[in-house]
Amino acid sequence: QAAAAAAAALEKDRLRHEEDQVAAAAAVAQMEARLREEEDRIGFAAAIALEEARQQEEEEARLKAEADRITAAAADTIEEAKAGAASAAKRKVEQEAAVAAAVAVAVADKRAAKDRAEAADAAAAAAAVALSVERKANIRMMQQSQ
Repeated sequence: QAAAAAAAALEKDRLRHEEDQVAAAAAVAQMEARLREEEDRIGFAAAIALEEARQQEEEEARLKAEADRITAAAADTIEEAKAGAASAAKRKVEQEAAVAAAVAVAVADKRAAKDRAEAADAAAAAAAVALSVERKANIRMMQQSQ
C-alpha cells in the first residue's frame, strides 16, 4: 500500500505539475492575446493618426494654394487699380490740357477779333481824317479860285 500511496502521490504531483503548466500556458496565451489586441489597437490608432495627418497636410496645402491664389488676385487687382488710376490721371491731364488749349484759342480769337475791329476802326478814322483833309483842301481851292 505504501508503494501505491507513493505512486498515487507522484501521480498527483505530476498532475498538479501538468495543471500548473497548462495554467501557465493558458496565462501566456491569454497574455499574448491581450498583447495582440493591444498591438491591433495601437496599429489602428496609428493608422487613424496617419490618415488624419495626411488629411491635415492636404487641407493645409489646399489652404496655402487658396491663399496664394487670393494673394495673386489681390496683386493683379492692385496693379489694375494703379494702371487705372494712372490712366484716369493721364486722361484728366489731357482733358485739362484740351480745355486750356480751347480757352487759349478762344482768347486768341477774341484778341484777334478785337485787334481786327480796332484796326478797322483805325482805318475808318484814318479814312475820315483823309476825307476831311481832302474836303478842306477842296474848299480852300474853291475859295482861292474865286
